[in-house]
Amino acid sequence: MTDRVHVHGIGAVRIVYASWVMGFVPKRFVAMTLGRTIHVRGTHLPVWVLRHELAHVRQWERYGKVGFLARYLWQCARYGYANAPLELEAEAAEVRAMDATATLAARTGGTE
Repeated sequence: MTDRVHVHGIGAVRIVYASWVMGFVPKRFVAMTLGRTIHVRGTHLPVWVLRHELAHVRQWERYGKVGFLARYLWQCARYGYANAPLELEAEAAEVRAMDATATLAARTGGTE
């Protein structure tokens, strides 16, 4: 299944659920971004993962294909995956999404 969403400041983003691409990615990863396409391992994409992957879409846009891949691979080799600056930037977007979800749940009594 494939969705196309329009994201303010990004434009059209394609989301591919149960993507064959994820067969090449370690199982601990729920999703992976390639350009403007988010590949998802299963059929559900939690909002915090979506925010994380949208940060990567913005990074692809900022640096271009070659620039992003070169930076990402170099940073992972230099700092390790968990400490790579591009990953930390994406994780910050993820945390903001989780904080917003918790705030909404607190305001609505967890009904939304």
